[in-house]
Amino acid sequence: MLTHLHDLHFYSEAWNRAVSHPRMAEAMADLIGPNVELHHTTLHCKPPETGMPFPMHQDLAFYDHQDGRYVDVLVHLNDTCSANGELRFVDGSHKLGPLEHIRSFINDRGEKEECTPHLPWERFPMENTVPVPAKAGDIVVFNIYTVHGSFINTINTLM
Repeated sequence: MLTHLHDLHFYSEAWNRAVSHPRMAEAMADLIGPNVELHHTTLHCKPPETGMPFPMHQDLAFYDHQDGRYVDVLVHLNDTCSANGELRFVDGSHKLGPLEHIRSFINDRGEKEECTPHLPWERFPMENTVPVPAKAGDIVVFNIYTVHGSFINTINTLM
């Protein structure tokens, strides 16, 4: 199970203040230049023992843009580690540019079914990734071409 809520900043004034805080905008402008725009927010939650893994992908597959000037900014609300499904990157993958994602498969009945966009496991095995453990409050910024994913949450309590 993966729980998520899109556009959290519309539902929470505290979250809206956090993602639009001048210090956050200034830090992003230092990284990417003066044209900083909030595209969307999403809260991801991996429940204890059942928080599903997320297959390797580029976020470009979920919200397409015409070029690679866009970045993801993850604000960690909890500590993350290998046991609870920390974020994992393929080193240098942002240099690959946009990649074709698998978006469907043929089921047992021979019918085409849509699936969550992901990259071929044989080309991007999770075992070849760099773990990015984080503490609550840490911010991780990466290009939308960066290939990333995560393992299942195996911890039996929220951290």
